[in-house]
Amino acid sequence: MKKSGSGDGSVSLLFAGIANRQYRKNLPDRFAEVLKAYLAICGKEPGTLYNRSTAARWLWEALEVRLGGHGELFKWESLGKEDAERAEDMMLESGMKPSSVYRRCVDLQVMLTGLAEAGVIATVSPDFRTPRQESADRMTLAGQEARSSLLPSEEAITALADVFAGKYALSPFEQLVSCIPALMFATGLRVIEPLQLATDPVRKEGGRDFLFYFKAKGHGTIEEKIPLSAGQAALAQEAVRRALELTRDARVRAKELVASPHQFPLPNWAMEKDWLTAREIGDLLGAQGAMYLSKHVETRKDPVAKVVVFSRPSLQNYLQELREKNFQESIRGVTMRADGTWLPLDEALFICFKNAGHSEKGTSPLMVSLIRQQQVGTFLGGSGNGLKSVFERLGLLEKDGRAINVNSHQIRHYVTSKASGAGIADTYLVRWQRRANEGDLLAYKHLTSEERLRRLREHIRAGRLKGDIAAMYFSLATDERDIFLETVVQAVHVTHLGFCVHDFNASPCPSAMNCVKRCGSYLFDTSDTSQRQRLVDLQRRNERALQDAEAAQEAGAGLLVAEWVDELKATDEGLRIILATLPKDDSAIVAPFEHDSSKFRSLD
Repeated sequence: MKKSGSGDGSVSLLFAGIANRQYRKNLPDRFAEVLKAYLAICGKEPGTLYNRSTAARWLWEALEVRLGGHGELFKWESLGKEDAERAEDMMLESGMKPSSVYRRCVDLQVMLTGLAEAGVIATVSPDFRTPRQESADRMTLAGQEARSSLLPSEEAITALADVFAGKYALSPFEQLVSCIPALMFATGLRVIEPLQLATDPVRKEGGRDFLFYFKAKGHGTIEEKIPLSAGQAALAQEAVRRALELTRDARVRAKELVASPHQFPLPNWAMEKDWLTAREIGDLLGAQGAMYLSKHVETRKDPVAKVVVFSRPSLQNYLQELREKNFQESIRGVTMRADGTWLPLDEALFICFKNAGHSEKGTSPLMVSLIRQQQVGTFLGGSGNGLKSVFERLGLLEKDGRAINVNSHQIRHYVTSKASGAGIADTYLVRWQRRANEGDLLAYKHLTSEERLRRLREHIRAGRLKGDIAAMYFSLATDERDIFLETVVQAVHVTHLGFCVHDFNASPCPSAMNCVKRCGSYLFDTSDTSQRQRLVDLQRRNERALQDAEAAQEAGAGLLVAEWVDELKATDEGLRIILATLPKDDSAIVAPFEHDSSKFRSLD
């Protein structure tokens, strides 16, 4: 499957097998046609379609191995979990990075689930062995500080707020696009999700405000709702109100397009004529409308006026072809709803006339489409084609004098980090943002060292934290306690298993970042069910690895096997101690290894 095209435009897929990165014969129709139907139904953005088709490509490679090269013998009914697991093995053997293999396995599982729901195959649940890859730099404060560039600056946030508040002279299109980041700040949505909102996304249920949207990631069509606070709801409602006002004219035209999916609708005055002058074409398509039409539309010279005129039926046919190629949302709809119908273009919130963001090209009042991600990206950060962002055009600068530049996904990082910094538990954040994996949250949390230390100090002062550090804190005079916290509690090693207070400025991690190896500075929140489940999962994986290592040791095979067995046993022992730890003295946060080595020891 070969990708053609990029960005937010269309994507075409050449369905062909691949081996050793060399394209070869086309896939058999029995396999390819079902996949093409599945991808068409998905209705996802081009990047997602490409990734899922890549996963399907590897599945076919695995099937060919089982079929001995006789692809004509393939039947969907015979597909089993072993085929998917063999596809994973082949990806790993090809040298693909484990992180990419993990993501393609997720794509493959989603595809297999969809085909099973459609009755094409029986339910298949492969046991993929490639673990989710966590970036090591997320686990240290230095790495997290280095990732702070993923957050928009305070200057950028202030500028965005001022732009939305109407403090600057903006075109109607810029005013419309400014509503999109406002909605993202209110909800934490991905940029593609507000672009597919219906015209009434904020609704009340049981006296509470919710925002209803179509989830961008996940299998099939997922209509979700997220709860909004009073402040969030007010911001979202204002953005929706402005968007509806700014799209009033485009919505009228969108209704006409939706009502005529198979013939391009023209105004009544144009339909009454068989031939149209260049001026009339300009009235229909914009100032430059007639400049490029002669190559596509039938023309003739008017015998009376002695000017070139354009065939109205030919113009309609050309515009319909253009519409079917580039503006399908006015024919098919914007996105599939849970009931199987499609959201019509005129019921989508963020729509605009063609070329609305390009004043030099002239707006086309006949063609209406969704606002594209690329247009939002240009608004926030400019483009490589010389188009300026709204900040550069208005002369809005960062502290260092550079023009403000924002990536739309930075907003999602910012919302997540602020919510986490305010003390909202990961479990609630995952549910609020409708994430499938709590580990995904780590990539979006950018708490500064000061924010993390503040949370730790609060636990110590409140007596929720037990161990040497807390004991030393309460043994000090009252006026010396805060000095102790400021000077001793300097660093927090954050992991998905808990956190510890080893000072990395004083020495490297003595446990090589393996907190469960009886680290005296490791802290465990016994009330965090997600943290406990991750420890249980780690214990299960460690037990399997220990069994394999012990078997290799008994067979006398492998270099440094004895050392590896010792390492796994130490990890297993630590995990058992942690999981057996109970809350202590009404504190949920405890130090399971408080009697083991730590740099904080009493002076005897």
